[in-house]
Amino acid sequence: MRTALLASTCLLAAPLAVQAGGLEKSGQPVTLLFEKGDVVQLELAYGIPTVTGVDSFGTRSDDSAEDFLRYGGGIKKDLNDKWSVAFIIDEPYGADLAYAPSNFAFGGTFADFHSVEGTVLARYKLNKNFSVYGGPRVARFGGDAATVGAAYGPLSGYSFQGDDDWGLGYVIGAAYTIPEKALLIALTYGSAIDFSLDSTETFPDAVGGMVFDGETDIEMPRSVNLDFQTGIAPKTLLFGSARWTNYEGWQVRAPGLAENFDAILASKDYNIWTYKLGVGRQLTEHWSGAVQALYEPSINKTLGPLNPTDGAFGLGVGGSYTTDKGIKIAGGVEYRWLGDSDIKGPFASAEFSDNYALGVGLTITAPF
Repeated sequence: MRTALLASTCLLAAPLAVQAGGLEKSGQPVTLLFEKGDVVQLELAYGIPTVTGVDSFGTRSDDSAEDFLRYGGGIKKDLNDKWSVAFIIDEPYGADLAYAPSNFAFGGTFADFHSVEGTVLARYKLNKNFSVYGGPRVARFGGDAATVGAAYGPLSGYSFQGDDDWGLGYVIGAAYTIPEKALLIALTYGSAIDFSLDSTETFPDAVGGMVFDGETDIEMPRSVNLDFQTGIAPKTLLFGSARWTNYEGWQVRAPGLAENFDAILASKDYNIWTYKLGVGRQLTEHWSGAVQALYEPSINKTLGPLNPTDGAFGLGVGGSYTTDKGIKIAGGVEYRWLGDSDIKGPFASAEFSDNYALGVGLTITAPF
């Protein structure tokens, strides 16, 4: 199993540059729980998306997606030959979008949402091959947004401020392993998490200029992850994952917009699938390398301003070095072709095409 994890870790360091409609940042991995022995892990990733388009007035939007830094990490410990525990910190959700003023329809529209999450997991080995695991998640989420531009008519200039709120959820899963074949299959369910943000909405003078204080309820969706890896030749590993996220019916219903204008701040009416497949190989006693492909199918629908891309295809490459003391340093880089998207506001629309993203990442895993 040590060889398998050496190979797969290199590309786990590569960030998803733009995920799941721009809201998911980490994919909420649990792979730390399956590391061998007692370890501590630190992960850093930087995403550089480039997203441009042309609105229905013929004006072009400069890069609408902001660069972002993502961090994560955790600690895992074996209590005995049956029980192991892990504490994982990550940034599960976020949005970093800002439309340039040059775009007449949406120029000045932005979304800046952020989060942090801590997950405590316990794993119990039922026998040599089967194990179950689970535990609670606590997350903090909040952010600001504004709708500006001709697309919003008299509501151009509306702004939303949502104070951070804490929410609780859980993770539950089961795994099947054959250590001598480097085989691991893990199925993980992550519950939805509810947040209630103390919010302040400021409306433009065209609709009265009022300031509305209230609470905005947001439910971040449930998800299912299937992760696998298996040896396919000496020192060679096949690995991958499939992730389903339940965004169907999801919306941000700010009370001022809803009660006074029968409008919502953001919404989705579709689920998202993300697939990854890669091959890793141990090159020497200390060095391993891997390549990985990612595919997120497009949903082929007209989207809202917070979704300027639709689907993606990505390729990544990574490598890892393990010291004599068992410290693993893994790095990866991923290039992603982002799918074309048609977005629509109440009074105008825009088309985004030929967009891409670059992601780089670093993971350090050390025994203790």
